[in-house]
Amino acid sequence: MKNIFYASLILLFAITSCIKEQPKPEAGNIPGMGETPGEIEIATPFELPDGISIEGSIVGLSGGSVSVPEETELKSLNTWWRYRGSGKQVQCGMTFRNDKSDAVDIEIPGGCVFENQESDGQHGICLQTIRIHVLGNSQVQLKFYLYCLNEGRPASRIQDTYIIRGVTGSQSFADLVNSLKNKRIDISMFSDNMNDYDVIADKIQQCVWKLTNSIYGINKTDWDYINYLDEMD
Repeated sequence: MKNIFYASLILLFAITSCIKEQPKPEAGNIPGMGETPGEIEIATPFELPDGISIEGSIVGLSGGSVSVPEETELKSLNTWWRYRGSGKQVQCGMTFRNDKSDAVDIEIPGGCVFENQESDGQHGICLQTIRIHVLGNSQVQLKFYLYCLNEGRPASRIQDTYIIRGVTGSQSFADLVNSLKNKRIDISMFSDNMNDYDVIADKIQQCVWKLTNSIYGINKTDWDYINYLDEMD
């Protein structure tokens, strides 16, 4: 009887494990992400609004840690410095220039991929839509925080340059972006408590790596964590 009992427990454990850990179709096999070869697939290319251009290059900054002044925007002549996005491993700096006399809003959609131009570089992804307001005949300089798509490669570096490709064609990432669209994850909302930001960014980064480097993808515990994150005001 004991043997039958233990055999039943083993069978139940095996069945439960299979239910919990079933491979996902895309997970660990998204071209250009993780260590999967190929080009990153883009469903919607990124386009700048009329009158807006990127001044110079999108340059990599040292990633891995975060340090943001209190939600103070430092004004220098007609340039405003802003800190936006979510993540830690990929950080980059760029300047939007508005040549029109009217203000223009720029939208970087959730799921937008920032592609590193170095062969061994770390690609980044924006997981929540970022909106930037640029006054007429002015510039806005930004530091973007993004999640990294290539676990095992170094975080962003000062020698890296990036281009904004557009929204990934991955359905797995579309689901993740949709779950985060109303959540309080942007770094600009955490100037009073960076410890909370660190915890949230680290957890979301683990979810990203589960899509890019694991065949099992994001599990129920991860989804529960995301669902319980604070909503934006």
